[in-house]
Amino acid sequence: MACECERRDGLHVFEDLFLVEVVRHGAPVADGELGRILVTDLGNHAMPLIRYDIGDAGRLVRERCPCGRTSARLFVEGRVQDVIVTGDGGIVTNDQIMDFIYARGDVDEFQLTERTPGRFELLVVPAPGAVTSSRVDHDVLALLGPGATVKRFDVRSIEPESSGKFRFVRSATFDRFG
Repeated sequence: MACECERRDGLHVFEDLFLVEVVRHGAPVADGELGRILVTDLGNHAMPLIRYDIGDAGRLVRERCPCGRTSARLFVEGRVQDVIVTGDGGIVTNDQIMDFIYARGDVDEFQLTERTPGRFELLVVPAPGAVTSSRVDHDVLALLGPGATVKRFDVRSIEPESSGKFRFVRSATFDRFG
């Protein structure tokens, strides 16, 4: 439904074959705003997919790409169930949390789980040679916004999901994302 160009600045949507929408609570969001990605396949007449929710969060930008193409560009930010909605309505994606935590240098692995709105559990495997990761929970609180609480546990390892896949961020309340 889309492909990357040589500029690697988003995925160019094949607009003659697919209608791609980005929505929150079923309504379109502004250009460049994060939301759920919905796809309508314009070419499949036998079994049409209309506003199919693919389970990804992303942004749609309609401005001309530096490569010269004018088609809308899609930026996929991750899975919807890995999006955190902060107490003040802000949105934090899996990638933002990963970049934030790994930039510290004292964390080897982590998993942030939202148990209920604003209540988080943070599992941390300290990096080799790191004395402590004692401030990581405090720093994550700043990212998650007012009203959030984080309970940190230093562990030796973090188990993958039953599917074998490892999730860094798990939101039990992703439905608030819309």
